[in-house]
Amino acid sequence: MLPDLKGKGLFVFSDPGGAKPVLALITMLQTLKSYKIISDRVYPFFADFGLEVEQYLLGNEHDVFRDYKPDFLFTGTSYTSNVELKFVKEARENNVISYSFIDHYTKFEERFLMNGVYVFPDHICLIDEKAKAIGSQTDLPKDRFLVSGNFYHQWLREWTPSVSKDELFISLKIPLGNKLFVYAPDPLSNVGGVGKYGLDEISVFQDLVEAFNKVDNKNYTLLIKMHPNQNKDVFHQLVAQNDSRCIISDDTININTILYHSDLVIGIFSNILIESAIMNKKVLRCLIRFNCTDPLESNNVGLVVHNSKELSDVLALYFI
Repeated sequence: MLPDLKGKGLFVFSDPGGAKPVLALITMLQTLKSYKIISDRVYPFFADFGLEVEQYLLGNEHDVFRDYKPDFLFTGTSYTSNVELKFVKEARENNVISYSFIDHYTKFEERFLMNGVYVFPDHICLIDEKAKAIGSQTDLPKDRFLVSGNFYHQWLREWTPSVSKDELFISLKIPLGNKLFVYAPDPLSNVGGVGKYGLDEISVFQDLVEAFNKVDNKNYTLLIKMHPNQNKDVFHQLVAQNDSRCIISDDTININTILYHSDLVIGIFSNILIESAIMNKKVLRCLIRFNCTDPLESNNVGLVVHNSKELSDVLALYFI
């Protein structure tokens, strides 16, 4: 359900999981008098929406409210940036109604912590009833919950690429006819993933390499689409240790185009897996040694493997 947003809208985001839904929401709203979009990051997918995004200038949230005088604020939520919380705090001080969108089922509380203090908007938008139930077990103010759905998922169902599969493969220097496997890592090593979850994006990558090495057919490419918060040096080193069938995605190429033309999308519980399923792509979730509650367990997202044999068996099926 779309929130009732009218007049002059101020939209702020940082992480891509919030950026895409916020941009999609703007394209759906028919009641906007005007809008201003601000981010402290720049992503290639901005071009998909045809909307102008301004670069955040450190400390300018006060000037934005003074000069633009928005009727409401709508933000994404991030746990690697506090730019959204700075604007939520400024909205409160200017008596402007504020909304923030949680794009996943994890890290609810961390998204609203700034310098050890909670900064809550007037309304917290959640993707579904499951997210609401999870949020109800946290310190978030439950009376501010609003189940809105994921605006980006609605937008994505209508999306088709402008680039053909051959054009994509040529641009990535992938041999035409190869199977394309996309690995979308969650940056779990940033939060001690092996100790906390039993795995991280590095251990999963190593499991994948081992499984692919058992496949007789070598006409494939394993493409890594790194998360923006990922330690990129780690994966560059890992790829350098493996053969040319493993590559890192060019960030200038639309991720949706890559997903659309893939044979299989692999990950742990990244939003990209949910988005791939919406695009009717095959999804494989690699939970070898995973020892926590699966946040996507009830979402029916892809096939889940729990050990190395299951992983090897599934990958082999793509070469029959």
